[in-house]
Parts: sequence; structure tokens; C-alpha cells
Amino acid sequence: KATASAATGLACLLEHDCADTRMLAARLLGRMGSSGAAHTGALALALSDAAAGVRGAAAQSLGELGQAGAPHEDALAGLLGDSASFVRASAAVALGSHGIFRQVE
Repeated sequence: KATASAATGLACLLEHDCADTRMLAARLLGRMGSSGAAHTGALALALSDAAAGVRGAAAQSLGELGQAGAPHEDALAGLLGDSASFVRASAAVALGSHGIFRQVE
């Protein structure tokens, strides 16, 4: 129960004014297993954050959460054309962890 409460708090921090806070919250949600998996929708919204670090962390976490992140594969695929190379790489790894392989153009 405490872990679920912590995950909910982290999901709320995805809307914080500070990009570093949002990025850390996104990274930690990916490491929380089923408690973090309850917040894949919030992570999917973070894929469109203005800060590249947040987008990359959200993509990585959706990959780490396994099949819980699968409903957001189209949003992850949209990051394959991101301007930041590490965001593209994070999205590609996340898609690969879901067994999805797409060509990057």
C-alpha cells in the first residue's frame, strides 16, 4: 500500500514545474513494478513533455514496465523521430522490450 501511495505521488510530480523533478519522477515510476504500472497513462502524457530528458525517461520507464506500457506503443513510436538522439534510443529500446520493431526513417 505504501508503494502504491508513493507511485501516485510520483505520478503527480510528472506535472511539476521543474523538468528535473518530472524526469526523476518518470524514471522512478519505471522502477516500481506493478505500482508504477498503474500510472502508464501519466507516463504516456510525459512522452510529449517540452523537456527531452522527461520524454526520454518516460519512454525508458514505459519499456521497463513491460506489457503494462504496451498500450502506448504508438506514442513511443512517435518518438522515433524526436530531435534528441537519446529520446529516439529510449523509445526504440522500449518498443523492442515490447517485441515491436519499426524502421526509423
